Amino acid sequence: MSINTAAISGNLTANAELRATKSGTPVLSATVAVNERARQEDGTYADRPNYIDLALFGRRANALAQYLVKGTYVSVQGRLRQSSYEDRQGVRRSKVEVIVEELDWRTRTAEQTA
Repeated sequence: MSINTAAISGNLTANAELRATKSGTPVLSATVAVNERARQEDGTYADRPNYIDLALFGRRANALAQYLVKGTYVSVQGRLRQSSYEDRQGVRRSKVEVIVEELDWRTRTAEQTA
């Protein structure tokens, strides 16, 4: 038996991008910054960011596109998917992204942005 589950939370690094597949299915792509606490050589701790790509498909992608803007705090549950592609220079690349199944978000209030 295998389990493929991911749960992350953090802030969006940019506005979500809405596109469509060749067959016309809406796809919303975004990146979340998730901090990892790491111990430094002097014994203090510092946050080290990890950037996690997200993909959301279907009608929800259209509905959420306007709300998922840079800085929005999101909490996501989904599954991991690895894909490979060839970049513009012809180099084979791969990436892992979270295919979103559940998403909750909080926009910044005026007090948080000041």
